[in-house]
Amino acid sequence: DIDGMESFIRQDIMWHIEDKENEQIISGDGLGDNLKGIDTYATAYNIAAGLVNTTNPTNMDVIDAAVAQVLSLNHMPTHAFVNPIDYANLMLSKATDGHYMYKCQCDDTNVEVMIVQTNDIPQGSFLIGDMSKVNIRPLSEVRIQAGWENDDFRRNIVTIIGERRLHMYIKDADVTAFVYDTYAAVIAAL
Repeated sequence: DIDGMESFIRQDIMWHIEDKENEQIISGDGLGDNLKGIDTYATAYNIAAGLVNTTNPTNMDVIDAAVAQVLSLNHMPTHAFVNPIDYANLMLSKATDGHYMYKCQCDDTNVEVMIVQTNDIPQGSFLIGDMSKVNIRPLSEVRIQAGWENDDFRRNIVTIIGERRLHMYIKDADVTAFVYDTYAAVIAAL
């Protein structure tokens, strides 16, 4: 049972570490021990009015416009990070005749942008980017330790800590490979 329990605990800790790493990579604030996340490097949508436009823009049009911005700045967008609620609304949008409206111009060209659902992006916002421009350097392997603190020994409680250190950065020349904004702001610009 001990081996099975150790395996379960190790697997659970690894899941939590990876989840926290993903959160930090996308939206870390750079304060203290936090990573500086992609959203702190990213630029806002800023294609001049009229260059990219459509009538009655939708959230999918926003993603297409942000992809166009990244492409126009000589980067190749690979991922669109969206909140799960926004994703559901993208997929479930219907025209007045009842057909689903999901359409991404990027799917019709040689550019394939993977849409990733994550709670690390607030509802109403999105992040588009070329993930090859994100540099992640592990500083240590995962370290898992078990021990007692305070009166844990007396109460028969063991504290288990898992940690891994890493460094993440985006070069100044590559910050234009990322667009982080709100659907509302981009719709207003379109």
